[in-house]
Parts: sequence; structure tokens; C-alpha cells
Amino acid sequence: KDLVMAAVKQQWRAFEFAAQDLLANKDMVMVAVKQNGRALEFAAEALKADKDLVMAAVNQQWRAFKFAAEALKADKDVAMAAVNRNGMALEFAGEALKADKDLVMAAVKQQWRAFEFAAQDLLANKDMVMVAVKQNGRALEFAAEALKADKDLVMAAVNQQWRAFKFAAEALKADKDVAMAAVNRNGMALEF
Repeated sequence: KDLVMAAVKQQWRAFEFAAQDLLANKDMVMVAVKQNGRALEFAAEALKADKDLVMAAVNQQWRAFKFAAEALKADKDVAMAAVNRNGMALEFAGEALKADKDLVMAAVKQQWRAFEFAAQDLLANKDMVMVAVKQNGRALEFAAEALKADKDLVMAAVNQQWRAFKFAAEALKADKDVAMAAVNRNGMALEF
């Protein structure tokens, strides 16, 4: 145990090669995840369901959320900790949480690309889409088709990022105001 502890303190990846009983030792796993949260991947399944351990892992490295037990992927506290580190952690959240407006909002504010992992209902929610396109207009790509035809939303997206024009509904691509807004941001918008 002392040998593995010394190795893990120096290089967290050494944890992968520890004996099974050490992979189930909470103290040992805690040392490893504090080095790098991704060490959670090698922990015993029972420890992947330990909220304190998973929170320590996620607070060190958001990608550790991927290796948490399903019950903790559905825990809003754990998911919020993960998306606050990096919004892309939303990908690993339980399905019900992907429909949680607060969680998705936190994820999108941290990283606009996280919007692609939101539940369909939120992709069709104009307020939620507006938040996302104000972060980066290209988030329009993930919006429900009906919202890609919403002129106010598309204008906000195009004014933030001209490439959003690519994802606008065909009717709005032909709309003079929308097309002009995109071209005024970058003449290459004519490509779309």
C-alpha cells in the first residue's frame, strides 16, 4: 500500500496498475483523484458511487464526471460542480438533468458548445437558445428547426457570429436584413 501510495502521489496514472483491493480503498482513491480526477476511471465501482469521492474528482478534473456512477450523473450537485468546471460535462449528465434549465444554463454560460447536449425541449426554448447564441452565434446549429426561422433569434446569432448564417432557415437566408447583417460582419457569409 505504501509503495502504491508513493507512486500515485508522484504520478496518478500509476493508480491504474494498483491491486484490486487498493482500487477499492477510499483513502487511496482520494489521493489519486486529488492528483487527477480522471483516476476515478480505475476506482472500484462502489467508489464511483461515493459522492464525496466523485465531487473531489470532478472538482479536480471535470472529465472525471464521465466515470461517476449513473446515480451520481443524475445528482444535480455533482453535475453542477462538473459543468461549472467545464460546460461540456453536460454530455455525461443524466437525461433528466439535460432538461434541467438551471444546469443547462450554467453549462452554456461556461461553454456554449455544451448546448448540443441539452434536451430537445430546451433546444426549442427561445430564451435558452437566445442565451446560447449570445455566447456564440454558432449555437444556432443545435436549436430546433422552428427557432432557426425566428428572425430575432437569427439576427442575434448572426450579429454575434456571422457563421451562424449557415444555420438559419432558408427563408431567413433570403431575408435582406438577415443576409445584410451577416455580410456586414463578414463578406464570406455569401457562401451560405
